[in-house]
Amino acid sequence: MRTIRLYPRPLVNFIVICVTLLVNSMAVLGINRRPNIVLILTDDLDVSIGGMIPLNKTKKLIGEAGISFTNTFVASPLCCPSRASILTGKYPHNHHVINNTLEGNCSSLAWQKSQEASTFPVLLQHHAGYQTFFAGKYLNEYGATEAGGVEHVPPGWDYWFALERNSKYYNYTLSVNGKAQKHGQNYSEDYLTDVLANRSIDFLQYKSNYRPFFMMISTPAPTPLDRRPAVRGPLCRHQSAPEPQLQRARQGQTLANKTS
Repeated sequence: MRTIRLYPRPLVNFIVICVTLLVNSMAVLGINRRPNIVLILTDDLDVSIGGMIPLNKTKKLIGEAGISFTNTFVASPLCCPSRASILTGKYPHNHHVINNTLEGNCSSLAWQKSQEASTFPVLLQHHAGYQTFFAGKYLNEYGATEAGGVEHVPPGWDYWFALERNSKYYNYTLSVNGKAQKHGQNYSEDYLTDVLANRSIDFLQYKSNYRPFFMMISTPAPTPLDRRPAVRGPLCRHQSAPEPQLQRARQGQTLANKTS
């Protein structure tokens, strides 16, 4: 005859509590923990025109402590198609963003309907349990009224601080989780690079420690628009960046096209 042993309920509850504590402890200690990911995307940071010369701390803290890829390729030299390729992992002829305009599918309604739902932040959020954070320049035409305005928050992002349209450092609008936040030209409050840095630090301080996170910080810098922040003194030891040779080359190519 088979004997069935019954354990008292307090013992069962104790075992459940112990297992729960063990699982939580493993999570805290990082056992089988998925890595946190920080992606910093800069704009027009071209080595050939001296873009890395002022960034001594960046080179020391990131470049020298990690890996520099000296033989790399991009799907497109244009801004919006390249950003779309980063988000989707596709070539431009597959994601259909062909230039930096709405007509070229840059953050258009067609892009939102066909591509945004399958970007890699969506996969990280829904299939891998990541907390996701975005701050900065998204796509060049993001926030256009014809494409939903700044109220549109792309899927896949828990925290969203996106620049309306293209690169600016002052007098811009941010989409803060779908609500417009306007900024002026006060350096201490509005200089975009610092605003993005402060938002990123806030996220790191208040995020959950029990889930991995993905951060994408996309600065318009060093695009030479407002050449310097509105501050003078020992903080600004470097001169303005030279006019990009690439921009002059593009102008020359455009002129050649017009005259040919």
